[in-house]
Amino acid sequence: MAGHSQFKNIMHRKGRQDAARARLFAKLAREITVAARNGLPDPEMNARLRLAMQAARAENMPKDNIEHAIGGAGADDVASDARGHVIVCAFEHLAAVADALARRLGEPASAKALWRPQQMTSVDEERAASALKLLGALEEDDDVQNVYCNFEVSDAVMAKLTAA
Repeated sequence: MAGHSQFKNIMHRKGRQDAARARLFAKLAREITVAARNGLPDPEMNARLRLAMQAARAENMPKDNIEHAIGGAGADDVASDARGHVIVCAFEHLAAVADALARRLGEPASAKALWRPQQMTSVDEERAASALKLLGALEEDDDVQNVYCNFEVSDAVMAKLTAA
């Protein structure tokens, strides 16, 4: 059971790190998109676009993400890792983004609507323990398709909970 808790701790920490990186990439992608829309789509002829692309490269934003931002198919957020790419967009842009990806990279592994919280809520140790226990039970239930939450647990509280 200790391995399960340690895995959950790593999973939640990695999730927070990925979320921070995704927010940064989203910001960079928005700047690239705005620069491409307000000027020429050629970085050689558009200084703002050139600077936005340099900033994205400095943060190790994948080239595919930069190209996608220039294309402006409606993506709001892009995160990449060894497993692939996760692209977030408004529900009304889902079909256009999926089509743009299919044309560039081939058919996506999946394209589906997911719930994403607008606001996160910090929880104390007691509530975190209860919420994580509930999440674990829901994830184990075969009848549950998806589980979403909008709470944050500090690293210190997570370390306490997973040390037990």
